[in-house]
Amino acid sequence: MQSFPQYRKLNNGKSYYKINSTADFIEIGTMGQYYWEVAITAKILPERVMIEDMLNGMGETYIAITAEEFEEFLNICTTQKQKKVV
Repeated sequence: MQSFPQYRKLNNGKSYYKINSTADFIEIGTMGQYYWEVAITAKILPERVMIEDMLNGMGETYIAITAEEFEEFLNICTTQKQKKVV
């Protein structure tokens, strides 16, 4: 049994995830001087599979991080980058 929330990042460091349950997560992503924040509720199979992949690591694509790392990344984005509406 997994406890939530759990935190992950892409191995390239450009997207961070807060996984709230097996059915929803928040992604904070960056590209250049912009960042975006997207809340996803899994309604279709590919979204549910993505959450499962994040929780299980999917090789070395998703790396487990702490809540503090996630919050630090979010703070950097909100203070140093422009928010992009997705």
